[in-house]
Amino acid sequence: MGYSKKNIFWIFLLISNLLFSQKEQIKNIDAILVLSQKYSNINNQKSLDYAKKASVIAEKTNNSEKKAYSYIYIAKRLVFLSKPKESLEYVEKSINEDYTDHDVLLRAMIKEVQAYNYNRLGFDSDALSEYYHILTLLKNQNTKEAFSLKFNALVSIGHYYFVNQEYKKAFEYINKAEKLSKEGISLNINMNSELADLYSLKGNVFLYANKDDSAFFYIKKSFDLIQKEPEVVKYVQYSAMGDYYYKIESRRTAIDYYLKALEDMQSHGIYDDVYQADIYNRIGYQYYFSGDIENSNKYKQKYFLETALSLYRNNKSIETATHLIKNEKEKEIAKRQKRNISIILSILFLLTVLLLIGIFRYKRLKKRKRKLIHEKEIQIEQKEEIINKKEEENLELKQKLIFSLEEVKEMAITNNPLFLTKFLETYPVFQKNLIQINPNLQNSELTLLAYIYLDFSTKEIADFTFKSGRTIQNRKHHLRKKLGISSSEDLYIWIKANCM
Repeated sequence: MGYSKKNIFWIFLLISNLLFSQKEQIKNIDAILVLSQKYSNINNQKSLDYAKKASVIAEKTNNSEKKAYSYIYIAKRLVFLSKPKESLEYVEKSINEDYTDHDVLLRAMIKEVQAYNYNRLGFDSDALSEYYHILTLLKNQNTKEAFSLKFNALVSIGHYYFVNQEYKKAFEYINKAEKLSKEGISLNINMNSELADLYSLKGNVFLYANKDDSAFFYIKKSFDLIQKEPEVVKYVQYSAMGDYYYKIESRRTAIDYYLKALEDMQSHGIYDDVYQADIYNRIGYQYYFSGDIENSNKYKQKYFLETALSLYRNNKSIETATHLIKNEKEKEIAKRQKRNISIILSILFLLTVLLLIGIFRYKRLKKRKRKLIHEKEIQIEQKEEIINKKEEENLELKQKLIFSLEEVKEMAITNNPLFLTKFLETYPVFQKNLIQINPNLQNSELTLLAYIYLDFSTKEIADFTFKSGRTIQNRKHHLRKKLGISSSEDLYIWIKANCM
């Protein structure tokens, strides 16, 4: 009997130690994830390292909750290191954890990272759907974490409409985010970084809507606000300020801000090849129009290299993204099936009198669902074919434009008589769209419109064509009347919008 009691004591002690050890490990994981979150806006690589460290401990303890959270932290950091394929693989690992279905906040975090990846890979409508899904999931959630996810979703939706030139819709969601931020401030949440990004976006919308004064007000407001957070990344604000000076043709100042944006990204361990390529391109153009051809070529080469690398990475990641989208849709259908079957079983249990009717409805519904799954699979396959075809066409068009654009611009600058012919070969829909508006356009007018499309100023056009600036202005005025363009519209923006 004594021996038995002693064994029980040692077993109890062992179990107690194991439980205590597990609790300590869970606390350790939570502390490491807090550090990962802390460095998310300061040093991307360091944040990733902490998240991976947390995942190792979580896997050793086989804690589904901690594994799911550490995986999604890793996935989010990988997005901002331009590794979409790896990011989506960790997203899928988080989704596949048993714990995930029971945590609304975690599912919203997953949706956010999926949206970031879909945006990067060109699945913009899928990304938009994920952002709306976040707002639905967290509609009744009032925690600090939920608040941040809802705010970011609203800003991202606003950005989607801005990119698609739906400025009214963009302002609608930007204003919703601004209104939500006031609730965050009332909850003592530090909103400086989030508001700075919001105001940068708002400033950019005003800038592209040709309201330069309002644009500068919000970009400057964003810039001043982010200075209150000395360790936080500021490349978004530097880039926005560069865009403003780009627009008003203060070229040297624009270049300085773009270079600061690149420096800030590098110092915080952020590598976004798409974003960097865009900045390289803008710097190249600024140097070009400043007459510094050497630096212009240097940054254009960087732009081409980053673009090529981005296309390579994205092509490797598209299959992973498509697979994930397909799985998500299948899971959604399966959940709907499960829910419907439960309803049917409940009806059968409560209303035995309608047993035969219930069985009939169940079989008919099941057949319909199988058909729906089959149709969805066909739609997904068709979508994959369309995406692949579109990618091939886009790649071919980009390669053609890369080599043709510089040649066309050189012909424009030298007033080459074959300029218009070469331009129309490079932009085949240009003349077609304009002729639909006014079929009486002359070649000389198409030539002037081509110069405008290439963003040459009145002075530059006058210099290239050996005419006075007044003559060019008069011809522009005549073209406005001929094409029905009001004086309040920016001619350069109108050309881009109607002749792409």
